[in-house]
Formats: sequence, structure tokens, C-alpha cells
Amino acid sequence: MRIIKNKLLLSIFLASFSFSNNAVAELSDPKKFITEKFSNPGTYEWTVPPNVYKVRILGASGANGGAGGGGSGVSHSSYRGSWSDFTQGGNGGNSGKANGEAINIGEKGKPCRADLVYMRESSGTNGENAELGTVTRFKNVTFSQAAEYIKDNYFPSILRKGGKGGAGGESQKGICGSNVADFLSGGAGGNGINGWNSLFEIHEADVIPGEKIPVVIGKGGKGGAGGIGGNALYRASNHFYFANDGKNGTDGTDGEHGFLEITYEIYQ
Repeated sequence: MRIIKNKLLLSIFLASFSFSNNAVAELSDPKKFITEKFSNPGTYEWTVPPNVYKVRILGASGANGGAGGGGSGVSHSSYRGSWSDFTQGGNGGNSGKANGEAINIGEKGKPCRADLVYMRESSGTNGENAELGTVTRFKNVTFSQAAEYIKDNYFPSILRKGGKGGAGGESQKGICGSNVADFLSGGAGGNGINGWNSLFEIHEADVIPGEKIPVVIGKGGKGGAGGIGGNALYRASNHFYFANDGKNGTDGTDGEHGFLEITYEIYQ
């Protein structure tokens, strides 16, 4: 078995075939070739047709999901006098992890007056982690996992796209002034990290007529849910009338599923 790396061959091959939504057989050239296509994630068994001894396989693994954005912290008023006072807005939540490693840190709540006893308002929660895409396999050929170097503009027509990270909750801005109430800003939530893309690959494999070959189609990683914005700790008292809840982060999106196409020649 060998992988075909020549980009020109890859482009020519891709121009010859298209995708379908189910595992079906299609006569690409009545005199020569048949292509069977799998695009739904899952495990299958493919039986080698009579008189077929070599196949060419085009496929990709599932792309990674995007992480959820963190929720933002509460902004609040800080009154002078003998009341209980807040001296900082709530922190923004971090984004979830994407690609198994990266996060974006949420902003800290903004301080306003240093002369008051420290008390922080409610912070936003972290976004949820995204899942990794799973690999596509044919017999003992395993297609490469999603990778950081496969950018959106890197052969965009021959990749499975990773999910987009969710947006962090917007900071609830406050104003630090000299009036009776000083407004404390809540921190913004961290923006979710985008999931990595996976790249199409072409391999050739020797097969035996009648051989039953396991086929696995990789699933795109699920995107992480967004974090929840902070909820004001004190709302009933008139002293804390100016509380603004934090904003929720948005969900990351799922990575695209993998696929596989098996092409072989018919001998008349």
C-alpha cells in the first residue's frame, strides 16, 4: 500500500469524482471504473467484487469541533457609605478547550475603588470543551487526524472543515466615577478556539476478490456549549439596583464528518 502525495495527481483525481450522502455504487465510466462512496459516520463491511485486486481510496477523517465561548461576568454599582460594597465586577469565564489543548482566558472583572473592602460580583462560567474528530479507516489504512497546519485557505476544496469556536459573552461595561454609585465592569468571556481541519488523502491498496474489509468513517467532533453569564448576587436591595447580569457565550459548531470513496476497475 502507498499514499499518493503528488498534488497534481490529487487535483486530477478529485476532479473526477463527487460525493453522495449514502454508501452507494456509482458507474463512473461504464467501460472501466466503479466508485463506491461512504459519507455517514459509522462502521461498515465492504466485500471486494470478483476480479478486483487493487483499489484506490480517497477519504478524510472527521474534523475537530470548535470550543464554546465563556460567559461574561456581572457588572455592578459600588456605593459609598456603610453598605456592603463590591469593588470588582465578575470575571469572564474561559473558553472551552479545542483540539485537545487550547483555551482562551476570560477577562478579569474591572476594579473601581481601592478604598473599599474587597468583594467580587458573580463570574461567568467556562465554555465546554469540544470533541476531537475520529479517524477514517479502510483495512489497515488509517487516514490522518485533523491537524493545525491544515488551514481554511489550504486547498479549501479538499478538506473537511473544523467547527468554529463560540463567541465569549460581551463585557458588561461600567463607569468608575465620583458620584454616589461607581459602576464596575464585568469581564468578557474568552472566545472559543476553532477546531482543526482534516485533509483529503489518496491511497492504493491490494485486495483479494471476495475479501470482507472493515470500513470506518470518522465522525466530526462535537462543538462545545457556551458558558453561562454571571447572575447578580444582590438584586432585591435598592442599594444594588444597577446590577447587569453577564452575557452567555455562544456554542461552538461541530466539525465536518469524514468520508471514503473506493474506486476499482472492472475487467470485462
